[in-house]
Amino acid sequence: MNILAALRQAESKLQKQASVAQQQLDALRAAMKILGRDVASGGKRIGRKKRVMSAAARARISKATKERWPKFRAARAKGKHWRGRSKHCGLFSQAKVVGRSHHSS
Repeated sequence: MNILAALRQAESKLQKQASVAQQQLDALRAAMKILGRDVASGGKRIGRKKRVMSAAARARISKATKERWPKFRAARAKGKHWRGRSKHCGLFSQAKVVGRSHHSS
């Protein structure tokens, strides 16, 4: 009878430990779910801060864009292709590969 009582006591103890472990696992999963989002429930961003551009930098970009667009429109009106930046005209795409050139014939 003592063996059976000892086994029941051990089972009860392990059940309690399993319950505590399950609660800890649930809490950990909840924390991971919250941290996985960009914004916490308090409205504050989690992780890297949003980059802020100075007013002077925004003004320089605006000025350069306003200078660039008339050139683009004039070239388009003449039927020429705009030779500005594009994904196909980068530094790496212009590099010559052995036996091949950038322009296909």
